[in-house]
Amino acid sequence: MDFMAVDSDGTAGGLLCIWDPNFLQLVDCCSSRRFILLSGTLLNTFDCTILNMYAPNEVSSRCKFWESLLKLKSEVPKLWCLGGDLNEIRNISERVGCHRRDKRMLDLNSCIESCELNDLPLLGRKFTWLFFDHCPILLMDDERDWGPKPFRFINAWTLHPSFPLIVDKVWHESRIIGRAGYVLFQKLKILKLELKKWNSEVFGNLSTKLKEAEEELVELDILVESRPLEEVERVRRREVRGEVLKLSRMVE
Repeated sequence: MDFMAVDSDGTAGGLLCIWDPNFLQLVDCCSSRRFILLSGTLLNTFDCTILNMYAPNEVSSRCKFWESLLKLKSEVPKLWCLGGDLNEIRNISERVGCHRRDKRMLDLNSCIESCELNDLPLLGRKFTWLFFDHCPILLMDDERDWGPKPFRFINAWTLHPSFPLIVDKVWHESRIIGRAGYVLFQKLKILKLELKKWNSEVFGNLSTKLKEAEEELVELDILVESRPLEEVERVRRREVRGEVLKLSRMVE
């Protein structure tokens, strides 16, 4: 395990990040009195930036901290995962006895929007700070349905040799201008339509293709019982057998 820490100021303000190098391949990192930033790749596939932060208690200092986050986001453009102690709330329901919105909430929400972050839904305790202590927060993958998916994805598509080519072509030829979230949304919409067309014209109906390949293999197997196969027939028999195995795997 690797780690990075920022010492506390008396009894408050310390930060600690611990990670498994086999899970997160660190590319770059930096820290200050208020945050630890880790930039790297998760499981050799997903580039991201993880930010562990402790916002100041003072209102004026907190405003400057939000500004520094925005500047940092522009310098580290990878997708961000941000967590820690913000010392502020986004809406009045997050604090007992709070009855009105004020500029401090607006500043935080403006920072979150400008950084293109999404506030993840929480389960369990409604408040994270109770009785002079903090409730631990666990970020984990949850398979429950959080809403409609962008489009239905069939894993067997990845086994087709032309699938990476069509995805790469559509993704790079789609010219969308706007915020990162909007660009991603629009590109996925375009990709959905192209994959639907590709699935119909190229990938086809797996069950039908498998049935046709199985029928041809049966015919060749019956033929070999009556006479030796010619070279062309032997080659074709090997090809069809391989096709049956591949299609069976896709269907499964």
